[in-house]
Amino acid sequence: MKKKIIVSAAVVLALLVFGFVWLQRPFRVVRKLDARYQSVTRGMTSNEVQTLMNYPARWQTNANRVWAGWDDTPASQVDAPQVASAVRYRVSTFFLPVTFEFAFDSTGRVVGKHRYD
Repeated sequence: MKKKIIVSAAVVLALLVFGFVWLQRPFRVVRKLDARYQSVTRGMTSNEVQTLMNYPARWQTNANRVWAGWDDTPASQVDAPQVASAVRYRVSTFFLPVTFEFAFDSTGRVVGKHRYD
């Protein structure tokens, strides 16, 4: 009887540890991508951004749905850059996804970036 209790406790403990590690994985990815996101500067090429982020991305060519600004600061109407495309890096968490978005002009240079969480 004692042996069954010990084995059951060990299984429950192993499941708890596995669950904790599994839930923390997306947040480790977000922390890595956030550090890389902070390294992106205006004028970088799309290839430089993709190399730096090193994560699966989704391209978007509908510029109407792209944040035209830098971080949380929107671009003014006067000097708003012409956004031609954007790339988004999305990390799913157990609650809401975290998305890193970079906007590019027609020459493929970074003109905006934003983090959605």
